[in-house]
Amino acid sequence: MRVKAEQLDRALQKALLPAWLVCGDEPFQNGECSDRIRKAALAQGFDDRKLFSSDTGIDWHEVLDAAQSMGL
Repeated sequence: MRVKAEQLDRALQKALLPAWLVCGDEPFQNGECSDRIRKAALAQGFDDRKLFSSDTGIDWHEVLDAAQSMGL
């Protein structure tokens, strides 16, 4: 589901999805959206996160290992 920055708060009130991909042309706005997602997750008791950045290339084996982790 695609959620625009101005719709994010409403989407976070409905349900916190298990994974979020934040992307766009505005780094500051991306950071603000990421902060809002983290804040909503912390409010619901989630205190662990995995961060994968495509800036340096993605190690897909690491992503797969994280997805299969018992912590999820």
